[in-house]
Amino acid sequence: MRLSLLAMLVPFVLRTGADTMEVVSVIDADGSELSKKVVWLPESGWARSFYIIGGCSPRDIPNITTICLDPVRRRGHYIKHGEGDKDKHCLLEGSTYSRWHLYAANNKTERATPWDNVPCTW
Repeated sequence: MRLSLLAMLVPFVLRTGADTMEVVSVIDADGSELSKKVVWLPESGWARSFYIIGGCSPRDIPNITTICLDPVRRRGHYIKHGEGDKDKHCLLEGSTYSRWHLYAANNKTERATPWDNVPCTW
């Protein structure tokens, strides 16, 4: 039992220390997308979530002034407090994985797509 609990906690303990993000979609049994939101995982502090919107907008996230998302090109960037536009941190959509959950006695899929910190090339 201890070994399996340890295995579950390792991904949370071994975080890289950078801010990361996931886009989470809830998919109905017939394959239609019911909702989509962003889950922001800061390097320190609690996760925040908000609904995905393309373009730049301020968010209620400590130490972050602006998040810009381009869902079509599957990329984005964010700027931390005290840093200028030249110091942006870039994100690129990674691979998709699914988690199954039971919602109100109906099977639905929660599909999470991690967005990874990458060098800025745009």
